[in-house]
Amino acid sequence: MTVSPRLRKLLPLMAITFFFFSAIGCLTPFLSLHLRSLGLSDEEAVIINTAAAFSSLLGPVVIGLVSERHSAYKSLLVISLVFSGAGYTALLGVPKVVRSPRNPLVEFDCPSGLFLERCPEWDSCVGSELNPLGLATFRVSNCHYQCGENQTAVKQPIHFCFLSNEGNLCIIHEAGTRDNSTTEFGASFLASTARTLYDVSAGKFLDHGSKRSDDLIDVCSFDLLAPIVVNQKQFADYECRPHPDGCIIRCSVAVADNLGRRMHSAPCVEIKGDPQTTFWATLALRVFADLWLVTSFYLIEAVTILSINDFNGLYGRIKFWGALGMTIFSAVTGVLIDYYTEVTGGGPDFSPAFFVFDGLALVACALVAVLPAVEDKKVNQVLHYGLGQEPRFCSLDMSFLLFLVLLLGIIWGYLETYLHWMYSEMGSSHLLVGMSLALPMGCALPFLAISKNLVRNIGRANLVVFGFLFYATRAAGLSFVTARWWTTPFEAMETFTLPVLWVALVAYAQKLVSVQQRLTIQCVLIILHFCIGRGTGSIAGFFLNDAFGQRNTFRGIAVVSASVGLLYLFLYHTCLRRVRRRHRRHQSVMPATINGGWYLMQNPRANGDTPAHRPMMGDQDDSDTGGFEDRDNWSKRNRN
Repeated sequence: MTVSPRLRKLLPLMAITFFFFSAIGCLTPFLSLHLRSLGLSDEEAVIINTAAAFSSLLGPVVIGLVSERHSAYKSLLVISLVFSGAGYTALLGVPKVVRSPRNPLVEFDCPSGLFLERCPEWDSCVGSELNPLGLATFRVSNCHYQCGENQTAVKQPIHFCFLSNEGNLCIIHEAGTRDNSTTEFGASFLASTARTLYDVSAGKFLDHGSKRSDDLIDVCSFDLLAPIVVNQKQFADYECRPHPDGCIIRCSVAVADNLGRRMHSAPCVEIKGDPQTTFWATLALRVFADLWLVTSFYLIEAVTILSINDFNGLYGRIKFWGALGMTIFSAVTGVLIDYYTEVTGGGPDFSPAFFVFDGLALVACALVAVLPAVEDKKVNQVLHYGLGQEPRFCSLDMSFLLFLVLLLGIIWGYLETYLHWMYSEMGSSHLLVGMSLALPMGCALPFLAISKNLVRNIGRANLVVFGFLFYATRAAGLSFVTARWWTTPFEAMETFTLPVLWVALVAYAQKLVSVQQRLTIQCVLIILHFCIGRGTGSIAGFFLNDAFGQRNTFRGIAVVSASVGLLYLFLYHTCLRRVRRRHRRHQSVMPATINGGWYLMQNPRANGDTPAHRPMMGDQDDSDTGGFEDRDNWSKRNRN
């Protein structure tokens, strides 16, 4: 099979697309998991993802403007790839924070009540999450006297007494002996009314665990509320006798809720390392690296836009090679991460993802040097024939499209941030995490190969609607799955929510603008979807998950996606198409134009046609490569 000369000129671009998207595929599925492996909290990880997304919009705007003004696409693309690789690789040098959960110290003080160590990360005693919502059961044992250093030890029996007007009940505890009695009673308490005791010596606790006896800690004191129930009898209060001056009485305690389940407070977290250094270093490097990666993506898109005129078929065929690269290397990287994690024996080792990214990015840089120079003037000087005025950037169709792109970006940003965490919590290996990207990209290959027929037969707007409906089905299904393998069919649906949908969005947007505005609208699409949308989805998802839970948020996304998709389908076929037809009828009576300007028809035939300037209304062929055509060849074809 022979390759046409015009298509042969696109082979370097296809090769660059393959290696660039291969690099993206080996990195992006694991970035959110890498933040957790550094010891960052989910809140800190969301802040980093959000800041990196919003900051990265500066790249296409600033660097894109410079590249367009100076026609420096090749050099700036190489610089962007090198800087992004350096930024991501530098993340391997960020010191990790080790967070080890432990149970806080807990004891019973007679007669002050329940004493619980207040963890430093709690804003108040409510953070203990001890709230029985009814009568709690206390099992008190191992009661001891604790007296000052200059006082002799007290060996008198401890009388644990419950008081009421009808009579008292006392239970004797032999202080300091193993034959100590166990007292069980019921009482209620509220975390909201707990008092905080500051700078309490850890040595006051019978068992202070890893704490030194001279360590100072804060303690939550929970007062027990009447009535106090012992053997189904109610008492108003309790006390311990005798209570020598200068001594306190402490007991071991276990607390159960009204259903008999043992209650545990929220754990304290022992932190090893400097969380502030880790957070700010990761934030700076991710902002830097993401900015240059998005810039690289825009520059490759710009070179693609300048190289072709067919956005229905040829654009999809170029993206075919990108999807193929992501299919291969996302799975390969997952295997490498699992292997090196097992070899090192510690936490997850994400270094293979960064090193493979660097290697593929360097190959892409080498291929950029082979790519023929792309001149912006070539595309802008191509004659655009049509009837009436050229398409306007600001139109009703464009307003609807940009809103939909932003909404699609928000949904994608939410899934990109939280879905991989969900898979990790299900116990998925890194291979399965990589397959969450490899599977949809692999399924997208045949659709990208026939993207021209797909766009022509289904329609750009209908493909956008399908994208929303597949998002709805995917989110609804993921909200019910509990095992990793059940997510496979819903992951395959990403075929129509990212690669195929992106081809439809680009084809739709390029149809609505003039030739001179192609790079502008491509920049806007990237910023709305991969920058603003991604950042909004990440930060909004954090608050939605906190308020409603992740599974309910998935269901909310499903409802919103289905509603917006069906509403747009209705508006498109009842409103937008009618407006467009009315506009076309208005244009049919306008003079012919070339590149947006009115052109006076010369030497008309008897029927009014002009042979040299007949408007070109047909669809372009797949082999139309636009910017790669030689000017002489274009002139010859135009004369014919």
